[in-house]
Amino acid sequence: MLHDIYYIISPDILQQAVKVGDNTIIVLEIDLPDKKNGTHPFQLTEKYVTDSPFCLLVHLYNTLTHEQAMDIIAFLFFTNYHKPNGIPQIIVGEENGDLITAGVELLQETARAQGFAAIHITLTSALSTIYSTNDLSAIKEAYRSGLSFAIMKPLFIRVEEPSAIPVTDQALAAEETLFEQEHGSLFMLQQQNRQLLKQVQQLEQLCQAAQQEISNQVSHNQILRSASQATALQNYYNNEYEVLPLWYKRVGHIIKAFMGKRSFKSLFSDKAKKYKD
Repeated sequence: MLHDIYYIISPDILQQAVKVGDNTIIVLEIDLPDKKNGTHPFQLTEKYVTDSPFCLLVHLYNTLTHEQAMDIIAFLFFTNYHKPNGIPQIIVGEENGDLITAGVELLQETARAQGFAAIHITLTSALSTIYSTNDLSAIKEAYRSGLSFAIMKPLFIRVEEPSAIPVTDQALAAEETLFEQEHGSLFMLQQQNRQLLKQVQQLEQLCQAAQQEISNQVSHNQILRSASQATALQNYYNNEYEVLPLWYKRVGHIIKAFMGKRSFKSLFSDKAKKYKD
């Protein structure tokens, strides 16, 4: 596809593996997981969404708990989780506005604690119109009108049945074919623009990976320097003190006692306090 297509689907209706084409993302629509079935959407994802890129649409009907936030962030560890520019994307519903701010902050905090520097939160109010696979004509019209723009907003389509995905894909592909026949030069520019955007994203990810690698090397060198100092100190102790004869060490303890730096009682009992404050 020339433009991003997001298929919104409930994990509960999945009966077999779901596969989508290029530039197409599955959006798994889940409610807040509770203690009884919190792992159910995760298990369905493991079973049926293994290859295609996907992200989450989470509805905040109630106050988000730390345990629920952990269940949501666990999805980000899937290798095929959608991470535009390396940042995981989560869509959040706005059924209860009072819960949004606290819920989003908890998700971001939990993600950072699990090693994600950032996550991209998109509220449903920021999405364009959400179409239904039951209204294929409206989907085709929306995609047809968007093809003329160099930058088209992602098309969000709610899936009633998984079997509707390939049918919709075919309809959108037919619209692109028709667009290519009628506007060949513009179609070619759209393709080139899409390829350039992908290259930019890949370069940004390489840059981020290089920056992380440099940061890791700096931390590693600091640890090595710290360890070398500790090693040098231990070697000095071993070479300068441990090699001394036992009688010499004991005389030294007695001298410390006479000088008031150590208690005489500690010379005869290991339980006594050795050194004065």
